[in-house]
Amino acid sequence: MTRRRAGWPAAALLVIALASGCSTSPGVTDYRKQASLTLGTAVSEVATVRLVLSELADGDTFRPAALTQLRYSEETLGSAAQSFGSLNPPAPADPVHQKTSTLLGNAEELLATVRIAVHRRHTDAYPGLVDDLKKVGSRLEELERRVQP
Repeated sequence: MTRRRAGWPAAALLVIALASGCSTSPGVTDYRKQASLTLGTAVSEVATVRLVLSELADGDTFRPAALTQLRYSEETLGSAAQSFGSLNPPAPADPVHQKTSTLLGNAEELLATVRIAVHRRHTDAYPGLVDDLKKVGSRLEELERRVQP
């Protein structure tokens, strides 16, 4: 009998752990919150890159400092997008997943394009890239507002 009792606490802990909701799939509200937080990060990084590129175009910052910030912003956005992408969306949140993932991908691609243009000294591309950053930033802000639970 002592042997049976010794195994009982371990089994009880396993049942409690399973019942407590250990899951990689959040509910719709939690998923929307995570989408909103991730989009907020993207808004911030896109705005930072836009500011850095504008300052660089105006001669108000040095290229090496700008490249450092561009890399940092690109890495931060990539990390946030990867974390969001690792979540398993609940079925009702599929449209949120699709729109958020697509727009995050667009933002990541644009930040890479900006970094490459700065690295290659394509200064003639800066004004158009600033405009693209403004457009993508606005789209990110709008989606962030729409997905908030």
